[in-house]
Amino acid sequence: MSTLLPWNIETELVKISHLGVTIGNEQKGRIIALPTSEVFHNQELISSFLNVLPANLDNGFQAHLYTTPSDSLVVYLHRVNDFLIEHALNCLKVNAEIWRTLTGIQLASNNFVIAFHQKSVSAAQIPPGIHLCQGSLLQVAINKAKETGKALVAFVFNEQFLQKSGIRLPKNSLIRDYSKTTTLLMDKNSSIKLLQKNGVPLPVTYFSPEIKKMDKTLKFVFKPSGGAAGLGVYLNEGKGASLHEILLHICYLKKNHLLPDNYQIQEFLPGPVYGALILFRPGKQPEILQIHDQVINPKNKFIAGSWSRKTQSQKYNEVEKLVKQIATIKELKFIGLMGIDLIDDKVIEINPRLTASSPISHLLHHENAIKDFLGLNFEIKRIDINTGISIPQEMILSGRLKHTIFRIWKEHNVLILPQGLNPAGNSRILFINDYSQNRAQQKFLKAI
Repeated sequence: MSTLLPWNIETELVKISHLGVTIGNEQKGRIIALPTSEVFHNQELISSFLNVLPANLDNGFQAHLYTTPSDSLVVYLHRVNDFLIEHALNCLKVNAEIWRTLTGIQLASNNFVIAFHQKSVSAAQIPPGIHLCQGSLLQVAINKAKETGKALVAFVFNEQFLQKSGIRLPKNSLIRDYSKTTTLLMDKNSSIKLLQKNGVPLPVTYFSPEIKKMDKTLKFVFKPSGGAAGLGVYLNEGKGASLHEILLHICYLKKNHLLPDNYQIQEFLPGPVYGALILFRPGKQPEILQIHDQVINPKNKFIAGSWSRKTQSQKYNEVEKLVKQIATIKELKFIGLMGIDLIDDKVIEINPRLTASSPISHLLHHENAIKDFLGLNFEIKRIDINTGISIPQEMILSGRLKHTIFRIWKEHNVLILPQGLNPAGNSRILFINDYSQNRAQQKFLKAI
């Protein structure tokens, strides 16, 4: 039987912030873990389309920017040995030094938990401040919260999280209602049906049993209902698919045992995608944290984003009108973060969680602290995110990465801040105030 978490979540120990829902006493610090697999309502899609176990999709290094020195960051490595531990620690320490030097913001730098599947290192070889725990990223984070009494940041606050955490709630609990709403919104079919019912502007959308009703004159996008991050989405290399092409795709998925039980076929809208991140608090009006432009690849995956004060100003009124409409939906008992993706001011999907654009909100949240450190003339006017930058290990170990970032700051007044340095894959990098056709970003990419 799982032990109860050491807090009563019906009290003031539930905090809603730009990071979502945090449960527990933050005075003792927080447990920060970002399990990518939890954003999938249907985790079987991970095994089907990527041929990996859900736990192996998790990594956690991209949550580093959300930490403070009193927090414990939980990351995941499938296999751990001396070399991998040392490399992971170097990535974390270098990233903390970059943030401290350029912004004055202190990230966690010596209190890390490494979740793992397989280990080949003895206890005597584990560096101080490092804890190795076998298990998935989320389960290790939950166990550490129980063990230490630290608060736990629930980046995806759904029913699955409550079940895994071992929290027991009365049937009429508001917290339970909030988690149910998150679960409902994570299912693309359920969320779109709810928005349809309440007159929210949407593209034409058909659900699994409605193929015969489809308008043959339209182009379409195929989406698994329980998917995320573009996994399983088909839109004919970004051009939209005809009805015939959609039917052929469904036949292909059936033949290869890949067709999900629930999916939707949505009208393809060719216009540019933009997104908004909204914070819902009990008893308060929803707060628009930021509005940004998105770069979506042909597989419908977010690969880059750009925020500017101009974009925010131009689209604010339309987003505000939409958010007010969504907030009036009676069934929507919701707290935390809601990412809304739009094309032509129509909602194409909702993500009730921290999203790939959330670092924008986090930087804006810390703008005054950065201004105090850099001087009153500093202002964040633009933020660009690139989610797919591969940084060579040698560049991190030799110090060339820090040198390159510091040099570009001196030459261009552009801050380059890694969301986290990933030792086992691509890293997500933020570029602040890179106005001149992304010249600083191009210079950085050339250097690595």
